[in-house]
Amino acid sequence: MPNKNSPPAPRRLPAAAKLAAGALLALAALNLLMLAYYVALDYRLAVHADSAVMNLLAQEIHETGQYFPRGWNYANGDLWVLGTHTVIVALLALWPNTFALHAASGLATAALVLAAAWWCGATLGQSRRARLALLAVLAGGVSVNMAENLYGQAAYGMLFAQACLIAASAWRLLHSDGAARWRWGALLALLVLLVFWSNPARALVYSALPLATATAALR
Repeated sequence: MPNKNSPPAPRRLPAAAKLAAGALLALAALNLLMLAYYVALDYRLAVHADSAVMNLLAQEIHETGQYFPRGWNYANGDLWVLGTHTVIVALLALWPNTFALHAASGLATAALVLAAAWWCGATLGQSRRARLALLAVLAGGVSVNMAENLYGQAAYGMLFAQACLIAASAWRLLHSDGAARWRWGALLALLVLLVFWSNPARALVYSALPLATATAALR
């Protein structure tokens, strides 16, 4: 006979729930594999001028020794501070500038997108199963255009990841005390600095105004 002070027995999932959880895990794993195939192999046939910019800018940085090349013409008012080209710049010291480096940057960006979305979901209280479903959807690319922008061209993947990280950091800051609040505040300040440095106008619309509105609503 169990002691009244003994911990309760773990709740057992029904067979249907276990099956659904297993299917969700398998779907997420399959989509992750297909995403890796898309970025590392399949996207070679879809590279265009916009997606090749990361390689070209990295090569310019490598040859001039200037992280912000004076002769480079940035588009849309952007200044590439920390972006898809950063991984390629580091790898150019070891390997030639080929599609393999583009794929490496794309895989790093995909990992950042998925990790940022997972952490943001956890911070906002999503269950592990809900986050796994989110991971499966994002890794699946959502649509052809979405996959190209998030993982192929990857520039918008960086913007999405930055938004997730800023949202999660701001939430942590608002719900922390003492030294933890200072740490989350420092991380949030660094992220906000990066996005404003890259493009102040976009950061104001994409980050500052939504964050200020949400903060005011929560307060």
